[in-house]
Formats: sequence, structure tokens, C-alpha cells
Amino acid sequence: MSMSYADTIELDAGEEIHILSTVKPTCGSEEPFVIREAAWQLLDRKGVVVQEGECEIRDHELDAFVKLDEAGTFYLRLSYKVADETWVDKFRLEVG
Repeated sequence: MSMSYADTIELDAGEEIHILSTVKPTCGSEEPFVIREAAWQLLDRKGVVVQEGECEIRDHELDAFVKLDEAGTFYLRLSYKVADETWVDKFRLEVG
């Protein structure tokens, strides 16, 4: 599975952490916006969802609380609703 991702985060197996993401429009405009809802999925290298949940939303910041029990490469997918659009951010997680 080929995926582009925003950043790589290195973690240790067994960690339970909050992964925070600040949402900024890519158009460079400072137009006001509201994140109406947000969810996260943790996918393995094959694209299979191994965990999922709702994000906590604080203004323009998303908080996904994940627990990584095993070593490997995973992808965290944040999807959130702004106005009538759905935006998605992806992060690569390297768990050792």
C-alpha cells in the first residue's frame, strides 16, 4: 500500500500517547473555520484498520489517544469535517 504522510513519529511498543495535530488551511488564508467532528484510524502496513476512535477537538487542534502494543510501521489517519468538506491528514508511526 502506498501512502503519503505528513510526518513520521517514532515510538516505543507499549506506549499510550496523545498525538496532537494542529489544522491549518493549505490555501494560506486566515479565514475562520470550525472543525465539526473528527475521528482517527490506525492502519497497519497492509492498510488494515487495527484501532480507531474519535478525536478530541480543541479549537483547531485534534487529539488522538492511541496505544501501540507491537513493533512495526503504522499509519495514523485523521479525518475531520470542516464546513461541507472532509479533510484527511496522515502520519507514519515507527514503533520499536
